[in-house]
Amino acid sequence: MAQRYRLLALMAAVALGSGAVAAAPAVATAAPEGRTAHTGSTSYVDCSQPAAGTGTERQPWNSLEQVASHVFGPGDQLLFKRGTTCKGTLKTQGSGSEEEPFIIGGYSHSTARAVLDGNGAYTAVPCTTSSM
Repeated sequence: MAQRYRLLALMAAVALGSGAVAAAPAVATAAPEGRTAHTGSTSYVDCSQPAAGTGTERQPWNSLEQVASHVFGPGDQLLFKRGTTCKGTLKTQGSGSEEEPFIIGGYSHSTARAVLDGNGAYTAVPCTTSSM
């Protein structure tokens, strides 16, 4: 059941024929009674940055390869800077849980969505778990 929530935020995203997917906006939801709203860590991605960062908002990762090397857990968030485009395939490791899903969304004040451009791949966001 926990694997089902691995890519919860991307279930609504559809890989178009071009391989491009827009990252869903982060949505604030009320935490279940007795739980805090966010218990995991937050990692940031801005593919327009010229230098690789550490995944913080001030020093975001600048490639999907950096995302792929990180293992995510329950309550973690992966946020893409709105208005930017990342080329390649988003492959994540780890999973969330039913109580604390792993969330993928956007950040910044821009109204434009972040774009994941598969750069010719069949899909920019492969869902490899069989329990989704």
